[in-house]
Amino acid sequence: MEPSPASPTTPVHAPPRDSAPRQVCVLAVVPFLDNRGGTELQLQSLAPHLLRHGARMRFLTCAYAGDLLRGRTARDGASLSNGVSECPTLRLPLPGILGGGVMSQGLYAAETALATTLLSPLADVIHAFGLAAVPAAMACRISGRPLVVRLVSDRTLDTLAGLPGGRRFLRLVFSADRLIAVSDTVRDAALSLGAPEDRLTVIPNGVDCQRFRPVAGDQEKADLRQRLDLPLHRPIALFVGRLDKDKAPDVLVEAWRHLSQQDAGSPTPLLVLLGAPGNDNDRRWLDDLLDSLPPDLIEQRAPVPNVEDFLRAADLFVFPSRREGMPNAVLEAAATGLPIVASSIPAIGQILDGTGSPLLPPGDSKALAETVVSLLGSSEQLSTIGDAVRERATTRHSLATAAEQTVDLYRELMVEHA
Repeated sequence: MEPSPASPTTPVHAPPRDSAPRQVCVLAVVPFLDNRGGTELQLQSLAPHLLRHGARMRFLTCAYAGDLLRGRTARDGASLSNGVSECPTLRLPLPGILGGGVMSQGLYAAETALATTLLSPLADVIHAFGLAAVPAAMACRISGRPLVVRLVSDRTLDTLAGLPGGRRFLRLVFSADRLIAVSDTVRDAALSLGAPEDRLTVIPNGVDCQRFRPVAGDQEKADLRQRLDLPLHRPIALFVGRLDKDKAPDVLVEAWRHLSQQDAGSPTPLLVLLGAPGNDNDRRWLDDLLDSLPPDLIEQRAPVPNVEDFLRAADLFVFPSRREGMPNAVLEAAATGLPIVASSIPAIGQILDGTGSPLLPPGDSKALAETVVSLLGSSEQLSTIGDAVRERATTRHSLATAAEQTVDLYRELMVEHA
């Protein structure tokens, strides 16, 4: 007997209505996953939450050939053997002798475009970060896979625009199926350069509000300071970030010079700079700055994996940056409930507006010094600001929220390309 034909209104292979949506296979393309920059740290923090929301991640990145042979990064000796959250990770070798010039950039783009094309059949969506957007866009032209580009800073866009044929690169990047800006600042910069508004959305960086939590009390703070070799009975201001001119450590040095010249009848707060210069020129510049001050005013330490302990041990977070996309360091300080004094640039204001945090004109070291003295003299104001920034971080900038919005975007693209 012939089987009855299926009803025209019911698909033969329709899944049950209550079935969970299938996983989205994502190839994440990022230039140097093992760097300790904001983009890399944000992606490493976000990955476990993307997995929980149904994204199956695979990473494609680059590493210098010497690091691959050693199995460790030259920068901090971290192992290269483990991927992010145990996701498969392919590292393409890049000769370190080429440095960061045109030859290095060309080789990176060629290797990454080829590898992305070959790996495309394993992915439903290609997600490119920063400058990886160019080779990923080339690969998606060939493979036909949908492309998401995360625009991490206006500096990245300026870099692309400044390359020979930069406008063509920008048009290639802006041809992606979806563009994610990490802040209103980056969105506005992209729009000014010709990004299509209908494919551009803002998904801010997220922060792990469990890892970055407020200090439990005076005893925990004292224990942390003892373990971190910090003074027990002296106010401590903390800066976290790359020590280059964009981050304005020169403004901090000048502010602490003002503080050292004041006769306030109380010890000058110790400023801890937790970060490293970006290159040798930045190192020489920073050394000259620090040599101009007495050594007991500012202490510079290398980046550490337990930055949350330093945040809980401090009394105040200072961040006079001149340029930002969406600063992870400010999000982490906010999640820790640490009162923040920062520059009034839009990317920081997007995080801190309405929290009572003082936002000062970029470069105004005298205003920074006066604000530090005023805040450290008012425990009530410190507590009020700390509570407000913690609430802002937990309600608007959690990693879970960022991951959910990102995976929803992946699924939307899967439907469009079905």
